[in-house]
Amino acid sequence: MEQIRNKEYGGERPLFATHDLQLEDVTIHAGESALKECSNIIAINCRFEGKYPFWHTNGFIVKNCLFYRGSPCCSMVLSKSANGRYLGRSTEDVP
Repeated sequence: MEQIRNKEYGGERPLFATHDLQLEDVTIHAGESALKECSNIIAINCRFEGKYPFWHTNGFIVKNCLFYRGSPCCSMVLSKSANGRYLGRSTEDVP
């Protein structure tokens, strides 16, 4: 499993179709579908500011991550992704 730590990404689908990734302390800035069509993703202590970060992702764990309010992440993601678990998720207003 490839590990990505302390990085920032933005724009449309920066990690499109990647597989077997562990993201730790990663920030995904505004943009859509950062992890679209991915599989086996673990996100720990990450920040998601864009829309639909886990769109059509199969097999993911999200632990202690922050999803910004106003980013339609949770309900839409769960309806289009499979085999996912959220642990300790939260949201916050974007200033």
